[in-house]
Amino acid sequence: MEKTSDSIEAQLAPARCLTVKEVMAIYQVSRCTAYTQAARYLERGPGFGIPCIKIGGSLRFPTAWIEEHIGRPIGLPNDVDDGLSFS
Repeated sequence: MEKTSDSIEAQLAPARCLTVKEVMAIYQVSRCTAYTQAARYLERGPGFGIPCIKIGGSLRFPTAWIEEHIGRPIGLPNDVDDGLSFS
């Protein structure tokens, strides 16, 4: 079965990742706690800490992973000033 170009484009679309600031707002934790829990996840794997990936020197938190971790869709507070809008 051949895939349509729409489905290929959807598969190649970049996954939305959250920043540490956004994760702090979602989990209502301090910056230190967010970094500590991210490091715990990177060291020990799934089931420990906040799910994330490291890209260069930056931590990114794939939205789908965080939604799965908290068990609901993400809705960020409007006061997270990162230039992005969330519903």
